[in-house]
Amino acid sequence: MSESEPTVIAAAFKALDFEASLRTVQDKQLTVRYRVTNRNQVPVLLLNRGDTESGLTAKVVYVEPQPDGVVEIAQRGFLQPTEGLGTDRGQPLLPGFSRLAPGESTEVEVSVPLPLQRRSPFMKWDPPTATMPKSVKQVKFCLGVLEDSADLLTYKQKGVEVMSQPMRLKQQYRLCSPVYDLDKLSG
Repeated sequence: MSESEPTVIAAAFKALDFEASLRTVQDKQLTVRYRVTNRNQVPVLLLNRGDTESGLTAKVVYVEPQPDGVVEIAQRGFLQPTEGLGTDRGQPLLPGFSRLAPGESTEVEVSVPLPLQRRSPFMKWDPPTATMPKSVKQVKFCLGVLEDSADLLTYKQKGVEVMSQPMRLKQQYRLCSPVYDLDKLSG
């Protein structure tokens, strides 16, 4: 990839409108509702259909603690670990996605149970590198997106498009909500 390509890629994501709202429901679940509008001239891929290990569905949501103490609720792709048992998996874990055409919008609602527990696609093989805080205080939602391209290799599994080039995830961009105080999200 040339040095100018990341600038071009980043500019494409600036033409995406993203809104996300988070709320808790009876202290039993955290619900995220997000809307994305593609104002680009090209389609984009929303990495919001899980993966070949966790399931290929819009309901798959990952929960990952971040170094700053914020817990990220996400629908995105994950690169295979370079260390640990996940590297011995044999077959790569591949993300499912939906395609958002120019001018189109999509609105999605997903939920995760409370209290939040870590969920990552490589948890079966690798011990967590970051542990969940004893008491989660702040959360945000992030959605992984990629530019669509003619050379992208995909296939369908159970009616969901799957990206068969996991190294493309290095080009993934995350659309993220602001950070919210979990105790102020009651709905």
